[in-house]
Amino acid sequence: MTFRLLFKEEAKKEWDHLDASVRNLFVKKLTKYIEQPCIESMRLNGMKACYKIKLRRIGYRLVYQVRDGALVISSVVIGKRERNHAYKAAIRKI
Repeated sequence: MTFRLLFKEEAKKEWDHLDASVRNLFVKKLTKYIEQPCIESMRLNGMKACYKIKLRRIGYRLVYQVRDGALVISSVVIGKRERNHAYKAAIRKI
């Protein structure tokens, strides 16, 4: 099953402000996961049906939810995993 890709309004603004090269890296990853987005190793603890995509080298995180046949981009966060900064920011946006 192929999932639809949707953006929350705030996440769309974050997406539009990303450099094109960063967006392209996320597009490659999203293309890979659009068929099967519920990968257990990418699941976020304490957040229902939420998953992450990491671009480790440049410190970007993308958080998405899987709802009703759609992969909903909730947040594009710049930040390292230290103290879960990026994921705490994502929780506030969901």
